Amino acid sequence: MNVSDLEHQWTVLWERLRERCSLSAGFDLAAVQRSGVRLRKAYASRGRYYHTLEHISALFSLWEQHHHELRDPDTVALAIWYHDAVYQSLRKGNEKRSAQWAQRDLSAWGMPAEKIKTVVKMIEVTAHHHQVPEPVNHDLLWFLDFDLNILSAPTLVYTAYVEQVRKEYRWVPEALYRQGRVKVLQTMLAADFIYHTPTFRQQKERPARENVRKEIAYWNHLYA
Repeated sequence: MNVSDLEHQWTVLWERLRERCSLSAGFDLAAVQRSGVRLRKAYASRGRYYHTLEHISALFSLWEQHHHELRDPDTVALAIWYHDAVYQSLRKGNEKRSAQWAQRDLSAWGMPAEKIKTVVKMIEVTAHHHQVPEPVNHDLLWFLDFDLNILSAPTLVYTAYVEQVRKEYRWVPEALYRQGRVKVLQTMLAADFIYHTPTFRQQKERPARENVRKEIAYWNHLYA
């Protein structure tokens, strides 16, 4: 999905949710559209280089590709839209604040409480992709794999991703950034699997691990 398609995707999603979820009188398509504009502006805000509308577009391309595997595709779509709504590299708790943004909007528009709870949980879990809460939610596993798909990207795309994330943390001294980044990458390698779903493990686990190993080697060589 292209970035230019996202506005249409947002509108279609909410028109579908209005019918399927019997949204309350608090639902107002004009208010929903205004919130969509706020979200798109948030993803286009200054200081973002990777966590942008391009990232959201990439996740929706995966969502469309694996739509048939999802039990509740619309709930996953909401999690995609809101999961990086707040992204400030100088602060912690971005995932929680993004989840709170989603909760405010979805509650105001009369979304069923259980769906809101699921969306909020999906977003919060992105703070620690491998700490999946019990009971395991089938769609959550797909959502997390979508979010980490970049790790399995071709070399040039992965290199661009590494550079973009570094720009988002440009305020961190190089040596400290290297230490923190390598620690995160080593944690990924130490896990039994990077990806949760059999499909992603079969197709993407090996290239993802290779990319992560190469990045660790790069940072270690740079500061050897």
